[in-house]
Amino acid sequence: MSEAIAMFDFQRQLQRDFDGAKRSALEKEFDTCRQLLKREMDAGVSKQEFEVLAAIVDAIGAATEVINTI
Repeated sequence: MSEAIAMFDFQRQLQRDFDGAKRSALEKEFDTCRQLLKREMDAGVSKQEFEVLAAIVDAIGAATEVINTI
């Protein structure tokens, strides 16, 4: 129950982000994380590590889509 409330609170925060500062900060943080993960993948990791990192990169992409639809 508390997770649902937190989710709705997060949605309200983004909806009230009239100047886009919070959304922009989140996008920047997501992009930084994505770049770091991609660099690590490009440097060479095991197949298992690559799959895990790729899933995280996909999750970051999904999170970015979510914040841009709120």
